[in-house]
Formats: sequence, C-alpha cells, structure tokens
Amino acid sequence: MLIAIAGTLAIQSWLEGAAVVYVYAVADALQEFCMYKVQQTISGLMLKAPQVAIIANTGECVPVESVTIGTAIAIRPGELIPLDGEVVKGRAAVDESSVSGESVPVEKTEGSKVFSGTVNQNGYLEVETTSDSTSSTVSKVAQLVQEAQTGSAKSEIVINMFSMYYTPAVVVAALLMFIIPVILGAAGVGTYSHDLREWGRRALVLLVIACPCALVMSTPIAVVCGITSAARKGALIKGGVHLETLAQLQVLAFDKTGTLTEGKFQVVDIECSLGVDERATLRLAAALESKSSHPLAAAIVNEFIGCVGEMATYQNITLPEVSSFELHEGQGISGVVDGSLVEIGNYEFLDRVSQTLSKYMENQYFKWSNESKTVVFVCVDGKLAMMVALADTIRPNTHATLDWLRRIHVQTAMITGDNSRTALAVKSQLGLDECISEMKPQDKLSWITERQDGEDDIEDDKKHCWPSCCRALPGGYSPLGSRGKIKSIVGMVGDGVNDGPALAAANIGIAMGAGGTALAVEAADVALMSNNLAKIPELVELGRFCRRVVAQNIFFAVIFKLGIVVAAVLGKATLWMAVLADVLGLLFVLVNGLRPLWWQSG
Repeated sequence: MLIAIAGTLAIQSWLEGAAVVYVYAVADALQEFCMYKVQQTISGLMLKAPQVAIIANTGECVPVESVTIGTAIAIRPGELIPLDGEVVKGRAAVDESSVSGESVPVEKTEGSKVFSGTVNQNGYLEVETTSDSTSSTVSKVAQLVQEAQTGSAKSEIVINMFSMYYTPAVVVAALLMFIIPVILGAAGVGTYSHDLREWGRRALVLLVIACPCALVMSTPIAVVCGITSAARKGALIKGGVHLETLAQLQVLAFDKTGTLTEGKFQVVDIECSLGVDERATLRLAAALESKSSHPLAAAIVNEFIGCVGEMATYQNITLPEVSSFELHEGQGISGVVDGSLVEIGNYEFLDRVSQTLSKYMENQYFKWSNESKTVVFVCVDGKLAMMVALADTIRPNTHATLDWLRRIHVQTAMITGDNSRTALAVKSQLGLDECISEMKPQDKLSWITERQDGEDDIEDDKKHCWPSCCRALPGGYSPLGSRGKIKSIVGMVGDGVNDGPALAAANIGIAMGAGGTALAVEAADVALMSNNLAKIPELVELGRFCRRVVAQNIFFAVIFKLGIVVAAVLGKATLWMAVLADVLGLLFVLVNGLRPLWWQSG
C-alpha cells in the first residue's frame, strides 16, 4: 500500500492517491475493530477472579494470593468463589456456567467440590481450599485460553508462509507490468503504448488488489472465534491446530471408568428373601458398612440415606451402633447391630456362614453376574435376608453422545483396564464399535499409535470384547482376524493418570477437566470443564463448521482478487475500484470469520 501511494504521487493521481489512503485506513480500522470484539469476547471468558478471600474462623479479609491450601474460607450469597475447594459447612446453589457452560445452578452441600470463578447464588458456604491462587481453576482457564490464542492452525501457517513469497512476487510482477510494456512501446513493438502514466496506473491497480490482507485474515479470525465459542460452551481448546484436528476426527476412543461411567459404585438391584422388610434390613446393612472403608460399603450406605457422596457426609446421619465388628479378609464383614448379628459378604462368604440360595435367588445371582454386576449378600441372625447388586453406572448422557458421534460418522471404541466380562457388558449397553479390555497404559498407547499408522494386530486376541457374531469393522480389530491397513485420525477421551500417555499420543486428546487428574488435563489438547460428554460431538461439529468458514474465506479471497487482477491487466479497473475491492474482500472475510461466535449445534 505504501508503494501504491508513492506511485500515485509519482504519476500525479492526487484523487486516487487520497482514495487509497482513506479507504485503506477505513479497512485497517475495520480489521482492528473486529479483532477488538473478539478479544473483548475472550476477555469476558477470562473469569474475574476475586482479589480477596474471607477467612472463616476470624472473618478477616485477606488478599487471595496469601491464602494457602487447606485454609477454611467463607463465601457469602452473591459472592464469587475465590479458590477451588471442598465444602465443609453450609448449603447453597452455585452458578458454574462460567466454568462448565451449563446454565443450571448446582446444589452444593458438605463434601461437594467448588471451583474458583463460580458464583454462590444463595446460602452460606465454608470451603476448605484445595488450590492456591496460581493453581486454581480460574488461573488455569486464563492460561489455557492464552495458549489457545497464541497457537496457529496448520492452514494459517501455510498461508503465512505463502505470503512471505507472495508479496515480493506481486511487487516484482507490478514492476514488470510497468516496465515491459513501456520498453516495448518505446521500441515500437506491436500496439504497446509507451504512456508511463497509463501503465503505471495499471501496475498500481495490480499492486493494490493483490494485497494479501483478506487471504492472511481468512484463517486466524475464524479459528480464534471458534476457540472462543468452545470456551463459552465449557471446553478449552489449546490452539487452532487442535480445532482443525477435531474437524478431521475419524475414530474416538474412550476410557471406561470415570469417562463413560460415573466411576462410583451404586446399588442397582435389591432382592429380599420371603417375608423380609427391605428398608429395615438395608438400615442394618448400612450401619455395618459404615464401619468399612471398601468402595462397595459407601454405595450401600448411600442407598440407605438416599444420597450419593463421600463417607464424610454421613457424619450427621443417625445409624445404629455396631459392636463386635469383624473383617473377614477377601470375603466380607460381620458385627452386632441393634442386638442382631449382621453378616455381609460375597458368594464365597455364604459357605462360611452355612447359607444356601433358593432356586430363584440363585438364578438372580447368575443373571446379575452375567450383567457384570457385583453381588453381596446380607445375612441377619444366621439367615439370608437380602441380596444386593452394585455396578459402576453409565453416565446419563453417554448413550445420546455415542448416537450423535455415529450420526456424524465418527467410530467409537472403548479401551479399558477392566476385565473382558465387565467391558463386554458396557459395550453391549452402549453399542460401541470396538472394545478392548485388560489394557495397561502402554497398551492404550500402542493401540492409539497402531490405529494412527493403520496397523491392525495385537498380541493377545483375548483382549477383544467382540461377541462371536460380530462382523469386522473397516480398519478396526475383528474376531475374524481381518487385517486392514487404514490410517485414521484418532482421538482419546480420558480422566485418569493411566490415560496420560494415550491422551498425549492421540491426534486429539480430550480430558474430563472437572473430575480428571492434573496429568490428564495437562497431556490433553482439549479440556472439558464439565463431565458432559455431549460437548465432544458438539466440538467436532464446531470444528467442521470453522473449517467450512475458512474454506469459504480462502475461496472468496482468491477468486475475487483473480477477477480484479484480470480486469487490471486489461485496463478495465481503476485504482479506486481496486482499493474498494480489497476492502470488500477483507470485509467479507472478517464478517464471515466472526460467525463461529454465534454458532449453535443443529
């Protein structure tokens, strides 16, 4: 543009020179305004961390930087929660939309986790901090969004490299367009004119219209808006390259425990012997299990008190006293509750207490076992009173998420460390395309790399959870021994430490940010701020939408400029028309690139 302005002065086209300056200034201001709006939107997502916290014991107001982990702080109604922590006292509804993207307030009671940057809508809470000001959710969100802004998409990198050579080439082409016809005209060759002014004007038109502003802006504006839109929805994408990878996703692997499932045992079935009062027996069992630290014990106590949480939340629940408590290693527990001998254990424990199952109870036991449920038996005063089935339940939105992924043509797989029977039960419930069980962290890593490379072979076919009637999947593992060599763009979803290597190796790693480990979130390319799996197909569709926007921008920028270039060469375009065309091209790219900010899944 500077060369074009200097050229207008040289050929004394004062009006066109002024038009170049004016319209370019307008275009530059428009670009700055659009980027300002994007930055303003991102700034709105950078949660406003409180500067102070109130110490619960003293009521003292102190800078949030001085609060250490393990400090009890007070949060009053309407206040922002300054640090991550666990509720030790009180009850309140907390607005977590700024972190998770979910608009419905979440009820918080003793034992519940809270996150910095969320709002206590009502009630009083005392929270024991589990982070300081540098490791809180609000600081992590700020850091991740900043990283996402600085990361470049592959197409952006390619265009920037292209521009490095394109701009000098255009300058040379404009010089040649001016010099060659003038020389030929002066030599009397053909019909060329040696009018310096005319060929200078044409060269300047070419120089202006070939300005790569629209092309250079075609990708970053759409990518930044896409990342911003994802952050609004409670998902942090750590760079434009990962947004592009989401759009290309072909295979998505899930961990089971804590990802597809809740990660907590819950009572799913109860069967009582004839004449036994279920509630009374469950009360005795809950009292005895409250003395045990086994995960199954918490589930039985939860069932009785009607809530799901940590054992610490039961301190205010009245349960009968237990005496003569005894642990029978590997089999069960026993004790005296309300004057009755209560014994709880597994199938082998029945032999110890000399109990047998009725035909009906035995059929139920084998049915539950085949469904991969854990079964415990409750005996009262030497008689079998109740049989309880427990299982790690599927997350409520898992079925809908997997159906959505299938509709957008993404294959689904489960790679888990659980035994094959449990994994097969989950696979049959969810209709997964693939299922591989008994996998260690290095096995998950190998599976990811094999699918990326198109490999289709593993050492132990027993790890496959395929039903015998299942057909082979293209490029996937099959009980029929097919050996496809189809390379795939592979994603991994996980939340645990053992998922870290697979998350890092996958083309796109997605961590369950709310309940996931720090290692999983660090290794992943995308962090979900809630445990809502439906965010994943939504992100895939967002990535594909952004890819279409980028393609539209590039296509329009190239075709539109080529048309004006041809007109310039033929002498049909004036300098002001070239400037206007450049501005219109930039305007289209900017406005179209802002569309992801308002995108909603169909």
